[in-house]
Amino acid sequence: MDKIIKSALSFLLVLVVFMVSSCGKTKQTTLEDFFKSLNLPAETSSDLNLKTSYSYDNKTITVNWTSSNESAISNTGVVTRLESEQTVILVGEASLGKESLKKSFVIKVLADTSRQTLEKVALSLISSNLIHSSSEESPESL
Repeated sequence: MDKIIKSALSFLLVLVVFMVSSCGKTKQTTLEDFFKSLNLPAETSSDLNLKTSYSYDNKTITVNWTSSNESAISNTGVVTRLESEQTVILVGEASLGKESLKKSFVIKVLADTSRQTLEKVALSLISSNLIHSSSEESPESL
């Protein structure tokens, strides 16, 4: 009889441990899934929506963002387009309770071509104006 009770208790203990462990995600798995759910672009020309607190899976996850190049993407997600394309590594450190997880995102900030375009237009206008004014001059005036 004692053997039967011990076997039944052992079985119940294993069953309870199994049920508790499979009841919900671990905090680490929640953080991994959270990062998978973020839709950060591979390239951008506009600001990123980087929050410090996210609601995910009915939990509040805090994130500390760090940029490898704050002149292109700030730690708060403000994008500044420079004259040349920039590759930035954005690191998010997410925390849920005492668990934390870091994830890196490589984001290309597209070059700001507006100045180059403006310079080309200005040169084109200057060239066209010079050609136009030189064709108006009469041979006698030369």
